[in-house]
Amino acid sequence: MIDDRICIFYVADRVEDIAKAANPTKKAQDFLKELNHNIGVDARRKRNNPPPPPQNEITAPRKRRGRPKKNG
Repeated sequence: MIDDRICIFYVADRVEDIAKAANPTKKAQDFLKELNHNIGVDARRKRNNPPPPPQNEITAPRKRRGRPKKNG
């Protein structure tokens, strides 16, 4: 299974770098481009490699509905 989560510490470090940069607009655009690229890569990977269907799934027996039948 593919892990498509991101590290919040990485994001915080990148935002801090953007805030301290001489050209924050350029750095912010680069970071946004990186995020969009990674979103696209994850989406393509999920589409090309769908998870296998569950095997031997055990289900509970269904309850009977309605009135019970009479013996006679």
